[in-house]
Amino acid sequence: MKISVFDRVLMIFLCLIVIACCALGALVVIGVIPLSMVNLIVFNISQSILYSCILIAVALVLVVVCMKLIFSGGAKPAPKNVLVSNSESGSVRVSEEALDSIARRHVLAIEGVKDMKCHINRLESGISLDIRLVMLSDYSVPEITTKLQHTLKEYIEDNVGINVKSILIMVDSVESMPKQKVE
Repeated sequence: MKISVFDRVLMIFLCLIVIACCALGALVVIGVIPLSMVNLIVFNISQSILYSCILIAVALVLVVVCMKLIFSGGAKPAPKNVLVSNSESGSVRVSEEALDSIARRHVLAIEGVKDMKCHINRLESGISLDIRLVMLSDYSVPEITTKLQHTLKEYIEDNVGINVKSILIMVDSVESMPKQKVE
């Protein structure tokens, strides 16, 4: 959960007020500020309508700040999704998580690919994919990546119905194939 800058400022403001009140209370308890002085201040505030109104306003502002901070971070952000179709009967959307899962399953089924990461970019009329691959050695990088671009584009467009504008592939590393144990 990411806290907005405004909420952070409110939290700092509230913390400073709590620290000041705690310090004041500690000074009264240890005798640095006499209790009779606190009583006199409270009595003077209660006798003045202006000071009473100011104190009530400050208390209400603090309550509102506390309530805002309590309820501001509770909602989960809506999952990111892509519009597949829009018709009279409604719309169909597919989450980016589902698209990632579909792409992952297709890419990892290709021989020579060990692992992948996918980033989906939403566009006005479809998506583009940024794919980072870990490939196995002894496989042709140009052959596999070209095949992957064509087959993945076709697979997503046919099975999901989303227009794939482009697929950018970055081969992060090429790892040697694990050696088979001879028994």
